[in-house]
Amino acid sequence: MAKRHNRTRLTSIKEMRIRAKLTQPQVAELIGLKDVRTYQYLEDTVLSIKIHYVHKMCEIFNCTIGELLALPAGADISSVTKSNPEEN
Repeated sequence: MAKRHNRTRLTSIKEMRIRAKLTQPQVAELIGLKDVRTYQYLEDTVLSIKIHYVHKMCEIFNCTIGELLALPAGADISSVTKSNPEEN
């Protein structure tokens, strides 16, 4: 059975980047990626994102982790927010 991608989450990251008036290369550079294709992959086909990049994108887009990942209200993200971004 083929894996399904969460399009809601993917759209959310792209929409936040567009609202921030940033290009994919700009966000890639801001979160510390050397290759824009890696960011494009995260935005287009993400199955998992290193928490380090999630924290950086939240700073850039001025949003919460829940907003970035389009999580339902009340979702438990305590295990995500407690992680040290430098460890992931």
